[in-house]
Amino acid sequence: MALIQEEARVPPDDRWLFLQTALTGPARREWVAHWPVGPLGAWVDWGAAYGALSVEVAQRRGGAVYAVDWSRARLEAAARCAERVAHRGIVLWTAADVMTYRPPEPVVGMSARFLLQHLPDPAGALAHWASLLDEGGWLMVEDVDDGWTVEHPEPPARWNTVVMALQQLQKSRGGDRQIGRRLPQLLTEAGFVLAETDVALQGAWVSPEAFALSRQLERLRLDGEREALLAGGHLTAAEWEAGVAARAAATGPVFMTAGTIRVRARKRAPTGAPRADLERLLT
Repeated sequence: MALIQEEARVPPDDRWLFLQTALTGPARREWVAHWPVGPLGAWVDWGAAYGALSVEVAQRRGGAVYAVDWSRARLEAAARCAERVAHRGIVLWTAADVMTYRPPEPVVGMSARFLLQHLPDPAGALAHWASLLDEGGWLMVEDVDDGWTVEHPEPPARWNTVVMALQQLQKSRGGDRQIGRRLPQLLTEAGFVLAETDVALQGAWVSPEAFALSRQLERLRLDGEREALLAGGHLTAAEWEAGVAARAAATGPVFMTAGTIRVRARKRAPTGAPRADLERLLT
């Protein structure tokens, strides 16, 4: 509810992210409910954006939660939302670079949702985070993998052209829409021990009304990237108009699936055993 009350103040090109944060709340909270957050020590939520996850972690634990994001405007909106929500911990809204930020106190837990797909150097980010995390501490990561996206009947070919152009745009920025399958390897190479790896797969036979809402969210996201798609040569104006029109003409119902990869990983001591004091704090 606090997020929805803030919607009118969100910039138009960011509304898709804001609404996605609200709409994915149930699935996110179901996962967070099983995290070993522990009562003490600092937590860092990397790429906090509008702060929903940061607040949900703070609702379950004491201590500080550092909500780190590059966008000061997003964090200011998040702070206004958080004022309306009760939570045990203290959320510290921190505008900083996730590749270099160092919290001023020891960190026993971290989270990052849908962030690594955007980073040109996800391995470097994970190595940096590992250097900050206390031995025995946890890192919770979730990210996208478009290989799990299925729609039947299949979307119009002209719309697929737009979707592929968006993937190319993200890749040109150093991102990866299929990073989910890479997470176990990236985390292991950064010095983490994998405790759990899961595919969070959602599928539904979507009614015409729900499909229309899904199309609206897609359109909000794409409208925010239209100029970059055209300027980068990933798409022509004619291809854009034809794709959007083809998508609008598809009314459903359709069967849709979307999947993300979730990993719980732990930083081990050089001996391979977690520190005894953190073991008590985090369990």
